[in-house]
Amino acid sequence: MSSVRPPLLFVAQDEAVVIISTLPLRISGGRAEVHRTGPVVAISPVGQGSHGWTRREVCGFGVLGVLLACAVSWFGGEWWLVLAVPGAILQVASMFVRSELKPASVVAPDFERQPEAHRLLMAAEDRQTISEVVEVVGRICAAWPTLGGMIDVVSAEHALARIMFNLSDLLARRQRLRQTRDGLRNQSYAGLPANNPAVRSLTAQMDRTDRAMSQVDAEISRRIAALEKTANASEIFISEEALRRATRDAEQVLAEFDHENSLWRPEPSTALTEEFEAVLTAYRELINPPDEAE
Repeated sequence: MSSVRPPLLFVAQDEAVVIISTLPLRISGGRAEVHRTGPVVAISPVGQGSHGWTRREVCGFGVLGVLLACAVSWFGGEWWLVLAVPGAILQVASMFVRSELKPASVVAPDFERQPEAHRLLMAAEDRQTISEVVEVVGRICAAWPTLGGMIDVVSAEHALARIMFNLSDLLARRQRLRQTRDGLRNQSYAGLPANNPAVRSLTAQMDRTDRAMSQVDAEISRRIAALEKTANASEIFISEEALRRATRDAEQVLAEFDHENSLWRPEPSTALTEEFEAVLTAYRELINPPDEAE
């Protein structure tokens, strides 16, 4: 019986940020929904936490004050009103208390100590991209039981974790470039001639930023396409393997009725070797991409 391997990557997402980390993450102010896909653990908050005292807490303190006042009075203490009055006030006030609800949030406990192990994505576009990548990784991992010995699952898990973390690094880089580009575009140079040195410098920086954005966008698309290709190749192979099993089962049943009639027997699949190779090629390209950008 194989042991469960520890996760290699954690992806935590709330309404404002996605954190991708090689170290464990958690949810603050609410419950966590945890889903593991191969080497990746996806974490998201469920429900909302409360901010401030709740009605039950205020009422509880009031009841406690009244009970303490009763105990003091029972033993002859003359200062029981000091406890009873605040207790009664708290019980009445609890009827009007409404604790403020705030969304639960993701937390990276080791961010200050090991920032290099984390990537933060705050732009909606980048958060959506990493969510879609997690889904594609789930499709790839779902095919592993059927692929059997065709791939080394341990190596594939490490490769997927590395690919996802590097991709998140590219997304974080694109996020910084986008912020820089927007900052440059928001600069006003009304009234300055186009040949002004400051205006020319600003235009040059905008052009450089746009070119850098295009390069990063192209690399992100290439890496996501490699993941999609691997997922598609695996799913196609699994579908065709199911058809081959159904064909073999039908052939065995039909052979019982007519051992001599070769028309019932389908020809061997000449494409099987090519299908194996398609899956293996997709994994080789995914794990060892040509000229991978740093």
